[in-house]
Amino acid sequence: MRLLTEEEGSTRLADFDAWRAAATSAADMHAADARLAYVYVRRFDFGLRAPDALHLAITRRLDATLVTLDRRLVIAANQLGVAVAELTAS
Repeated sequence: MRLLTEEEGSTRLADFDAWRAAATSAADMHAADARLAYVYVRRFDFGLRAPDALHLAITRRLDATLVTLDRRLVIAANQLGVAVAELTAS
């Protein structure tokens, strides 16, 4: 989108990588996650893309909290009963 310089983008990605390493954990995908994402993506009222649907499905299985900047994903998570923390862009 060219809203940041290359240096600003690199700095923000480094900050994200540091946060991710300190505050998150990796999760394996299960076949059941793909099947649930298949259901979610067909909920056209959510307007989810396949990767977003998959994130929701994995988050639900893990009983975790999804952290996102995506308002559409927040709305879908709330309607599906998936815990979500909405961040705001600064």
